[in-house]
Amino acid sequence: MAAAETTTENTAQPPKGLRAWLGDLFTSKAVREELDDLKKRVGKNEEAIATNSETMMSLVRSVSDLAGHSDTLLTQTLQLQQKVGEFSARMAALELVTGLVNAQQPPPEGQHDIEIDFEHIPSPTNKLPSDLDFDNNTDAKNKNKNEVKRIRNDMIEITSLSRELKDIDKYLNPLPPPPIFYSLNDDHQLNHCTLYNNDLKREIESCSKNVGRIYSRYESEKKEDGVEWYCGSGFRASPNHIISARHVVKREHMINDRVYKLVNIFICFEIDCTIGKEVELEKLGLNQCSSSSSTTDGIYELVELDRQLVDSNYPDKLTSGSFIWNTVNDFTILQYKDKDNIPSSSSLTHYLVPSYPPNSQFETIYVVGYPSSIKMEKFKEDYPKDLNDQSLTEFYNRVKKQSGYFEQKVVSVATNGAILDDSLSTHMCPTLRGVSGGPISTNASGDSKFIGIHIGGSMSMKNNFSISVGHPAFVFLYFQHIANDAFIEQHQLHQYKEYYLSIKNKNM
Repeated sequence: MAAAETTTENTAQPPKGLRAWLGDLFTSKAVREELDDLKKRVGKNEEAIATNSETMMSLVRSVSDLAGHSDTLLTQTLQLQQKVGEFSARMAALELVTGLVNAQQPPPEGQHDIEIDFEHIPSPTNKLPSDLDFDNNTDAKNKNKNEVKRIRNDMIEITSLSRELKDIDKYLNPLPPPPIFYSLNDDHQLNHCTLYNNDLKREIESCSKNVGRIYSRYESEKKEDGVEWYCGSGFRASPNHIISARHVVKREHMINDRVYKLVNIFICFEIDCTIGKEVELEKLGLNQCSSSSSTTDGIYELVELDRQLVDSNYPDKLTSGSFIWNTVNDFTILQYKDKDNIPSSSSLTHYLVPSYPPNSQFETIYVVGYPSSIKMEKFKEDYPKDLNDQSLTEFYNRVKKQSGYFEQKVVSVATNGAILDDSLSTHMCPTLRGVSGGPISTNASGDSKFIGIHIGGSMSMKNNFSISVGHPAFVFLYFQHIANDAFIEQHQLHQYKEYYLSIKNKNM
């Protein structure tokens, strides 16, 4: 008769939802006593619970990073965060109740523990700690059998949680790939940025203000051949100096069997430096730059400083393993040609100084520069060979949009890189032609610091290359033209100076 009453009690009401049946459960005196004891034991495992919680929140942060650049996806992410939070609470309750169930009522013959899909739960463990194991607790097994049977029936509702968690994939899969580049607005603020580290975001934006687009003008000996222009990037390294890659301002180019020699070098620090719009090359070439012209205002002429000593002391090409970089000492220092026509506003008198010794323990590495306009055909020659034509076309259009049609200042970010002093440094920041000469920095460099100069990449090596501030040849040229005693004292570069003196003593 008692068995019949028990059956009636357990089947009289259908499951009323997780909160309802937990409420009913906790009203039982026996279960309350058991839970009071459990609370004391669970208190010993707060660290493990905190670890599980942090793992769950790490998933949420990752989803937020990916979705942050889209308002629609951001809304979905917030909904997902709520879902994950609810799920986490329900799983905590489930683990406690599962302990009670397994301890107080042996499973029916031929049936094992309640089957719950833990496949997608990002938790270090799906079992209760050993000190909460009730298998050998005789007193617990004898308590409240009727409650346990009802709980076992209601467990069917709990198993649906695994299906809810699988819905996370539905939020992740539709996400578009993250940006190849981050663009900047007119105030040098990152657009649609998914970086959640505000300090890093601020440092990148501060760094970007110092980066300009370089225009190098070349003429043939035969005037009828006209002129040729080459573009690259450079950055302020002092109130009067600009650092760039040497090949951006190389002395001459061979074009159609004609020698074109370098005549002028200009730099512009605006966000948008599109040729034919913000910058009219014809006016620059005719030296018609004037502060009253909207198309040439903010453009400054540069001259390259002497580099004979560094090239004579360091004549070898840079390498990375078996790979050889063609340009010897591919870095240069320039200064403003007209000392009366240099940046004067406070936003344009800031500059970057070397971070020495470079901190190799970084999480984020980035480069700032100006991509150059490139045709589809050339893009296909230079970039991913493992994409078919349709995918490469889509990739080209996406990059074009994110880089302001290839002529706006952009920031590219990665997590991998190797900073080397005696050879080429490497990084995985996605770059295009034109970014050469831009500064390399990391989240560990510090504000207004750089660790290297981007010089280019190699599809065969699947790497991008830079020259570290610790490379002896660069250090030699930097102290020759920029780092005088007052500058060293102002920026606390004493350790960098000691390194320079050790280099100088070896070569002089």
